[in-house]
Amino acid sequence: MILSGIDLPILCALFCGGVVSGLTGFAFSAIAGVILLHLYPSSVAVPLMMFCPLFSQAVSYFKLRLDFDMRASVGLISGGCFGLPIGYVAYSALDQHLFRIIFGVFVSAYSAYMLCKPSSLSYRWLSHRSMATYVGLLGGFVGAITAMPGALPTIWCDMQGFSKEKRRALTQPFIIFMQIAALIMYFVGGKFSHELMKFAVEGAPAAAAGAVVGISLFKRISENKARKTSLSLLLISGAMLVG
Repeated sequence: MILSGIDLPILCALFCGGVVSGLTGFAFSAIAGVILLHLYPSSVAVPLMMFCPLFSQAVSYFKLRLDFDMRASVGLISGGCFGLPIGYVAYSALDQHLFRIIFGVFVSAYSAYMLCKPSSLSYRWLSHRSMATYVGLLGGFVGAITAMPGALPTIWCDMQGFSKEKRRALTQPFIIFMQIAALIMYFVGGKFSHELMKFAVEGAPAAAAGAVVGISLFKRISENKARKTSLSLLLISGAMLVG
């Protein structure tokens, strides 16, 4: 597919994706993907949704770097290092449409349930050290196929009743690492052309600008609203994959 240049709808999609990424630390693809996946095939949209969030994540890192818990994220990242290449290999072998529907239904069902249940309930047994590795592995696998590596780690943190700061401190380093690693694999594997890279760079400032707005909102939003926002965005992510 020939990419002649970026247009206003794409810039709006990337800006809005940046806003939610800055606000929650994830879900860039939940918003930007609604437009990108309808205007472009997944071979174009997925690499774009991997590349452009890096600019919003870079803004988040600069603004919130003192809050990131890199040591606690090691388990997630180490698992993702195994899951990501498996997902990359599976990208061409799997029925991508069917996989996205199944994963989308799971994410949507979980989010709808958690939005309705008391937030005081939590599943502390999920805090076992080995769970982080398993969650990271599955997150990396899913991220290679859907460009949403943060969905499962975010669900894992929510199920343990973590605060918005702790959720972000754990998941955002993982998301950044997975996005960079996935881009390297896609570029080396010839799935991210120079033309597509140029197209992504043109839209990256919109994603970064959106992140500035989102981070400002993150610092002001209450814990309850932050949780509901995260779950609502997960619900949108799942619906987008099903749709």
